[in-house]
Amino acid sequence: MTLQAGTRLGSYDILVAIGAGGMGEVYRVRDTRLNRDVAIKVRPEDFAFDANRRARFEREAQAVAALSHPNMLAIRDFGVQEGMAYAVPELLDGETLRERVQRGALPVKKAIEVAGVYRQRWISVGLRRRSVCEYVRKKSSRARACDHV
Repeated sequence: MTLQAGTRLGSYDILVAIGAGGMGEVYRVRDTRLNRDVAIKVRPEDFAFDANRRARFEREAQAVAALSHPNMLAIRDFGVQEGMAYAVPELLDGETLRERVQRGALPVKKAIEVAGVYRQRWISVGLRRRSVCEYVRKKSSRARACDHV
């Protein structure tokens, strides 16, 4: 379900769509409780009605929220509202991963370094074959909806 600017999901005012993929849609929203802009990732509609998928989503959100690292998005909230499962990470401005890749690949040493850091952190909380790119950030990228890596 595509959300329209000017509508509300819970306490979040939808401002603009910033990305979409197989795992959901991402919007820039205004958190009316804390009076700040954040991102909200809305899962596909059928996601909220599948108890197993929703439970896995909640476990992942809790695990990610337990982590603290400069290159990981902080999760601020998650839930189900109006039949839509959502997660609320911090909002990052900057270029997308696609834009960064179009400028050229990361140097191999840097890519290996980054991948190693995330692998260890994800394994430490029991997340293995998940969408790491949903929660990982770099200095010049923002939250994106994407599939498994």
